[in-house]
This record gives sequence, C-alpha cells and structure tokens, in this order.
Amino acid sequence: MDKVYDFVIIGGGPAGSTAASNLARNGFKVLVLEKEKFPRFHVGESLLPFCYGLFKDLGVLGQMEKEFKRKPGVTFSNSDNTNSSNWCFNHLIKDDSHLSFHVERDRFDKILLERSRELGAEVLEATQVSSVDFSSNKHVKVVTKSEECFLANFLIDASGQDAFLGKLQGTKRNQPQLSQRIALSAHWEKAKLDPILKEGNLRIVSLEGRKKGWIWMIPVSDQRLSVGVVVELDYFKSKKRNEKSSSSDWLRDFYISEVNSCRLGKEVLTSAKMAMEVAVNSNYSFDVSQKYGDRFAVIGDAASFLDPMFASGVFVGMKSAMLVTNALLNINEGEYESELIDAYSQISGAYQLLELMITTFYNPDAIKFSELDHGSISEYKKLDTVFGIMHLVLAGDFFSNHKNYLKAIEVLSSAKMVERFRHLTNHTDTQTSQVCTKSMLSI
Repeated sequence: MDKVYDFVIIGGGPAGSTAASNLARNGFKVLVLEKEKFPRFHVGESLLPFCYGLFKDLGVLGQMEKEFKRKPGVTFSNSDNTNSSNWCFNHLIKDDSHLSFHVERDRFDKILLERSRELGAEVLEATQVSSVDFSSNKHVKVVTKSEECFLANFLIDASGQDAFLGKLQGTKRNQPQLSQRIALSAHWEKAKLDPILKEGNLRIVSLEGRKKGWIWMIPVSDQRLSVGVVVELDYFKSKKRNEKSSSSDWLRDFYISEVNSCRLGKEVLTSAKMAMEVAVNSNYSFDVSQKYGDRFAVIGDAASFLDPMFASGVFVGMKSAMLVTNALLNINEGEYESELIDAYSQISGAYQLLELMITTFYNPDAIKFSELDHGSISEYKKLDTVFGIMHLVLAGDFFSNHKNYLKAIEVLSSAKMVERFRHLTNHTDTQTSQVCTKSMLSI
C-alpha cells in the first residue's frame, strides 16, 4: 500500500529542507525526496545577514558559528580595481546578525537537511522524482525513477533550477528583463588574499563592454577561495566559435583568461592552484508563471531564478519556504488560501526589488556600484539616503520593505541623477572606503 504524507517535498536544498523543518516541527507528516546523495558540491557559497534569524529559528545558528567563515560586507570594484566601494553590514545593522557567513555548500546543505530529519521529516536521498499525478481528487501521486510511489495531500516543489513542476506544467519561461548569461566557477587553494578578502568580504568585480558580466570572489574558508565568472551568453558563444579549436581544454582556458582579465584576478590567483574542474551553469534566468495552485506550491529557485548577483539565492529560498509553509499551517482547517496569496505577494515584491538591483548593475548608463563610495556622496542627501537603503538591501531586506526601496534604487538609473552624480564626483575628493572588519562596531 502506498504511503500517504501530509506534504511531499521535491528537493532537499535550503528551500526544501527549511520547508520540511517548519512543517515537521508543526506536527505534519513530511517526506523529502532529494535526487542527490548529500554531501554534494553546489555553488552559491555566500549568504546574507538576514539569514541569521532563520538559522536561529531552525536551531542551527550555533553550528553555523562554529563551522563557517564570517562575512562582514560586500566590495564592488571595476575591472582594473581603480574604483571600489565597501558596503559594511554594520553600517545599519547594530546587532550580531551584521556578520553573515560564507559556506561550503556540501556541508551547509547537509546541516539543514539533517536538521529536517531531527525535527521529524522523513528524507530519502538519491531518489529522483520522475512524475506526479494530480488526477485524483484525494491525493497527489508522486512516482520516482525507481518506480516507488508516494501519496501526498499537498506537493511542494523545491527542486531548484531543475524547476520540476515548471517544466512539467509548461509554465517555465526565460526572464524577459534579463539577458541570458553563463556562469563558470571553481574553487582555488593557496590564493593570495588581499586585506578585503582576508576580512571575509564578498568581492564583486564588474566586467563591461561585450562581456556585460562580473566576477565573484568568495573566501569560503581560510584555505579555499570560490571564484566565478559571469558573462553574456552571446559573448561566450562568439569566443567559443573563434577560439575553441586552438585549445584541448577550451572551457578551462576561457575561464582562467576571463578571471585574469581583471587586475584583482591576476593578483589574487598568481600562485594559486585550482582545486576542482570548472563548473558551468548557463541560461539560468527564468520564472515559473504559476507558483501555486490546487494542492501544490513552488518555492525557492524552482519558482524563479534571476542571477547569482548579490548572493541572494539561499536567503530568498529559505525565506520563501518559511512564508509559504507558515501560510499552509492551517491547511487541515481549509483556511490557507488568503495566507498563501499574501505569502506570494511578499515573495513577488522581493523578486521585483532584486530584479531592479540586478538590471541597475548591468545598465551601462546607471551609476556604477563601484563608484558609490560614501565619502564622495555624503554631501548629497538623496544619494546618501540611497546609500543607506542599499546597505539594507545588500543585507537581505527584500521582503517587508520592498515597496519603500524600489523608488530609492530607481534613482541610480535616473538620467538626471546620473548627471548630478557625475558632476558631484568630478568635484569632490574621493575618499577611500573603510574596509569592513569582523570586529568593527560601527563605520
């Protein structure tokens, strides 16, 4: 006889495990079906300060503090490293949560999934879902590749960028406002970290011109540096057509060449050793148009993925999982539809704000993030306000205040404001941004 669960969750990443933990601790019978065997490698190693409350709520904060490197802020630079701006989270966050984390995702994701087990969820790893059937009025039928069958009163898709239900239902589509890009990444050992990386900042280096991309550098531990390159897919394809025949390992050579195209990449990786093969993720910007319906909900990256910019993925996934599962706590009384609508309204607002931040970063006519040094704008009140708001957004304040923040971020693309900013920075001595430190109490 097929087993019946209150909830079956497809995917055991941060969104799926958060959903499982919240539902299980509230007394529901929960099954998580994860296609991989944990631990497994995954990109997305940099987290946001607003994760702090979620970790505390789930009971994993103490373990996080013991195992992972702390992150005091973000630094934006141009490709030749002549302009940079440091965004220290304790500029506006005055408690312990201003220090976020960099993690090795194999260990981090396993911690969250094991916590789901501890709270009562059943977890099956190396178990890939092949089909689901909503035809019965009573249960959703979930079938795995090994032909195991499970029945659920409600199905949650947390399958990440596999977007299981989006593909099955034909509701997955490319993000119309974002060009398709490709991300190549690897971990490095024995990198020569500059003072900013040593302190734990995430470094984001803009790549302009035809590349229209950026480089990330994440000090995931004292021994490992995650380095990724993001470029427009058209640029990548043109380079591949023209250069692939000249190299036996063109992908690796392309990745190293792009990293070395920026001054910081050359300096940091001069004597470093690549610790893994290059990982590739392409055509990743998409949205699923139907995020919930009769006996199902889609959360995290399975619902929408914009860009790895700003390290928002883990927080958005976990937060959306918490919002949606909180809305479903009264499902047995049939009182959850209005709560679910409200949850997805908050999630939609967060994505709207993130999309504006991302498109502003890529907009060649907008004010460059690397130029938004506090010393050069402090005399101009409106930009100073934007500076403060951006600290909160970069820390993860996407959900509650997105309506208030949208207009402030739009200022960075306003032609009138850009002209004023150019005039301001051309007539003001640029001050060096203060390096964020893990011991700083204020800036």
